[in-house]
Amino acid sequence: MTILQSDVFPALAAKDEPVSTLVYVSGGGRFGNQLSVFSHLIALACEYPHLRILQYKFWPYANLCEGTALNPSCRFPAPPPTRSPWLPRLAEGARKSFPKLYGHYGQVAIERLLRRQVIADRKFDQPWLLDSSNIQDFLARLRPGFQFIAGFRLRCTPLFEKHQAAIRRFLQPAMPYRAQSEAFLAPLRRRYEKLVGLMIRQTDYRTFRDGRYFMDTEQYRVLVHQILDRFGPDTGIVAASDEPQVPDAFAGLPVHLCSGAAGLGGHYIESFTQLGMCDAVVSVPSTFSLWATFMGRTPLLMLPAGRPDLDAAVWMDSAMIEGRHRPELATFLY
Repeated sequence: MTILQSDVFPALAAKDEPVSTLVYVSGGGRFGNQLSVFSHLIALACEYPHLRILQYKFWPYANLCEGTALNPSCRFPAPPPTRSPWLPRLAEGARKSFPKLYGHYGQVAIERLLRRQVIADRKFDQPWLLDSSNIQDFLARLRPGFQFIAGFRLRCTPLFEKHQAAIRRFLQPAMPYRAQSEAFLAPLRRRYEKLVGLMIRQTDYRTFRDGRYFMDTEQYRVLVHQILDRFGPDTGIVAASDEPQVPDAFAGLPVHLCSGAAGLGGHYIESFTQLGMCDAVVSVPSTFSLWATFMGRTPLLMLPAGRPDLDAAVWMDSAMIEGRHRPELATFLY
């Protein structure tokens, strides 16, 4: 992780009170990992009011979260709502009409431009942990104006725990997705006594860590039977899947694929939201399910590597907090 000074936006740096704006421009992976980076930056800004955040890498996901849906530059604290909403509408139209240009290609072009001046990425396996021992040194390096930072694993865990309520309010799924998810789950709530979310993670997990966390569909069927044994026969399973499942994959079982499951036409944020609204979630280690349970304040049963064994799963009431004491979650959280 590297911080360097820049006067690219000198006009914005002039304030009655000196303000430093941390601009995160490179690193962090996809949605779940970007939530991790953004949340720790938010925690930092909550603790130190002279800091502002501009999370550039979150721009492709701005429409998914409550605090950024009308704040497409992904600033924290969010700027006052504009009198004319043309800018958010324009950004949303660009995102829908030119997703590749707005997302990957636009990001690559800007990152290359900035990297020539100020950016040096820290390697994936080199975390920068901001805690009581070094946070003052970090703050002392900041000057008024824009400070560009890059790297995958910036974390300030004590502040994350302290300010988790503010993080949850800002980054929770946007209202349209929450309303859609409530409507999706309502008939299931009337039908079943309990709802247990199940994260079926297959695509990239075939090779991630040599397939350590991968399970095929038949193994997930075995797991469903274990969930029913543990939670009772009046339990419904709400399954999020990142890979299309054949129509009879869970025939005869009370399994209902999320509206955002792969192949069903919905958005993955619908699966994310619906998992978090269940009574508990069963999953292999994954930032997607970790964040879903954090947003929904839902317990997580984390499965052991690569086998459907619910008896060996670790129950965590607050996985994002308790997970820091679990070595198997270190790569995902810290």
